[in-house]
Amino acid sequence: VSFAEFLEEIDRAGVTPSADVYNAVILFHAHRGALEQAERVLDAMREAGGDPPRSSYVTLASAYARLGHMDKAVELARQHLGETVDRNIPAGTMGESGRRTLLGILLHRVAHNSH
Repeated sequence: VSFAEFLEEIDRAGVTPSADVYNAVILFHAHRGALEQAERVLDAMREAGGDPPRSSYVTLASAYARLGHMDKAVELARQHLGETVDRNIPAGTMGESGRRTLLGILLHRVAHNSH
């Protein structure tokens, strides 16, 4: 079942998915390496009711970082998780491994402070 079909089914049932459900689907796609599909989940969240919560951006940014897409991870974090991440990820001043580690620490902190 595709995510679109899943949304149609739950819509017919009169159920509104929570952010946790969306995040689980983002994580599912990320674990499969299907980042484009994970991105579509964020788009679906926007269409369903505005800006996704920080936890959704943390989930996707973490997936980007895990799969080696550091530029995308940092850009998403900068755009949606605030200047805390922006100030703390110095471009070009450390190796890829260092940036990945720093981004992971910051995303972990943002995730735990957003609850």
